Amino acid sequence: MLQIRLLLLTITVLLLGGCNQDNRTPNLSKINHSLTLISKTKLDVPEPSGLAFSPFTGTLFTVSDETSKIYELDSNGQTIGIFETNGNDLEGIAMVSDTSAAVVYERLREIEIIDLRGGSLIRVKLEIEGELNNGLEGIAFDSLEKRYFVLNEKIPRMMIVLDDSLNEIRRTTIKFADDLSGIFCEPQNKELWIISDESQSITRCDYNLKILEKFQVDIPQIEGIAMDIKNGRLFLISDRTQFLYTYQIN
Repeated sequence: MLQIRLLLLTITVLLLGGCNQDNRTPNLSKINHSLTLISKTKLDVPEPSGLAFSPFTGTLFTVSDETSKIYELDSNGQTIGIFETNGNDLEGIAMVSDTSAAVVYERLREIEIIDLRGGSLIRVKLEIEGELNNGLEGIAFDSLEKRYFVLNEKIPRMMIVLDDSLNEIRRTTIKFADDLSGIFCEPQNKELWIISDESQSITRCDYNLKILEKFQVDIPQIEGIAMDIKNGRLFLISDRTQFLYTYQIN
């Protein structure tokens, strides 16, 4: 009888261990990943550009460079909230808290932290030369170190790092893509995931821009990238198709 009880206990432990293994958060620090397309959803957002996932609400946020508004999306890509901004040519968004977001204005070369309940918290202009239409394209926020990573599309093609008061820390030229169109920050591993519209690529790199991994994606004009780290989901958004693409990170 004792042997039978021990056998049943062993089986139970193994089964529970298997369940926990299946539900664990994916290991984003490993070297090689693969991406499996789960779904693509047509959005009712004109010219979506930029994408962010809010761990506070479990929802996505995107911006429209046509309407200059912020759109909150549920997990099915349906619009559940619209927020006003005080600017034009929005091209990127990052969630800072459950009530605030950072956005970039491409032609103005400006970054603004917006209170989603209404009002501007801080706004600064970056001194960047070049064509107006090749300006700021993406922004990401490191919630641990309280830093912002901002991309300039091209000419010059670079990343700008700023502190939580939007004071500039450094600028770095990027050479691994033809242009830069979006960025996501994974603070636990101090990694960045950067997308390129012209190269149709996703580049995973460290904070020093050392390439760790690269993916090719057959999506026209990708303009935003975000992740739900807990559930191992990667999201891309296309300006041209107005689709939200959802991938499983393997």
